[in-house]
Amino acid sequence: MKTELENALRSYIQASKGGDITDRLRRLENAVESIDEQVGAVVDGQERKKKEDSGVSDTVKNRVEQIGERIEREANGAPKVHESIVNNAIEDIAGSSRPTLNRYKEMLEQRHIAHEWPVDDANHWWVDTSQFVRTLESNFPNRNQDFSKKYGGEWWDAQLPDDDPERGIQ
Repeated sequence: MKTELENALRSYIQASKGGDITDRLRRLENAVESIDEQVGAVVDGQERKKKEDSGVSDTVKNRVEQIGERIEREANGAPKVHESIVNNAIEDIAGSSRPTLNRYKEMLEQRHIAHEWPVDDANHWWVDTSQFVRTLESNFPNRNQDFSKKYGGEWWDAQLPDDDPERGIQ
């Protein structure tokens, strides 16, 4: 355990050369959680089962939820928000470095909390996922299968109205 703690501190010190304080703290938290899991497995005398999101700590999951709740509050019932709302929520809760922003935006999309409009110069995110899917389908009819694969076919189909059998994966 001593060696692991020394390695974690060494990594933290080396990482301090780049990134903001929140990023460094996140990396240190992840290292400590990893050590804690290893020690727990030894104490339990057995291997622990990996969580479904083994690469994401509970702290990060909680932050993603908080970010999603904040974006939803800011949207105030609107189907989409400006990108600045998403950026501000992430910056206030998780940190403002480019890697942090990118990481949390990716998790917002993976968890279907918010979705960035898929155009290079887009500046808005959709929080109403059903309307997002319907709008994508109507604006990009030739790319529906690509989007279905990207977001997951079952999830994609669940967002579509039941009265149109031609929509979704065939």
